[in-house]
Amino acid sequence: MENQLRSVKRITTTYSKREDRIKLSVLDDEGRRMALWLTQRLASPVLRVLVDEIEESVAAEAPPSARPAVQVMEQAKAEMQRKPAEPIQPSKADEEHLLLNVGLKRGEKGIRLTFYWGEREDERIALGIGRTRLRQWLRIFYFHYKRAGWPLDIWPTWLAEDAPAKILGRDHLH
Repeated sequence: MENQLRSVKRITTTYSKREDRIKLSVLDDEGRRMALWLTQRLASPVLRVLVDEIEESVAAEAPPSARPAVQVMEQAKAEMQRKPAEPIQPSKADEEHLLLNVGLKRGEKGIRLTFYWGEREDERIALGIGRTRLRQWLRIFYFHYKRAGWPLDIWPTWLAEDAPAKILGRDHLH
């Protein structure tokens, strides 16, 4: 019998200085908790594709000269919609895996990421994420990259915390 792909119900993203890795604390659709470790080497190309996805969605809707301002406004709107949630905190007894690969599949409503930590069918889990939540998640990753002292060259200007002042100009902020 083929195993059905588990799905992420909730996720908490943190940086571990001791491990120098991003920790994805996951609650799956069956109520199980696990910790998935993401290295910078694996995270950076995946995050670049996710940023490109957001940039392409705006590119289709706005003229080139307006895109930076539209990105800043869309990012601000996504941040305002972010709702605080209780963090997922796996215990020592829960599953813990170093991620080996991340698959991405684009859809009309967003992206599905599949996290792999082995070769078997039961060694993966999927996360479906819409564009608004993706913007929120990218900002979380951005802050963890800064905290870690990792290179910020994968991040666009519009995602930085000072983006409104840089892109829209300080005179537009009241």
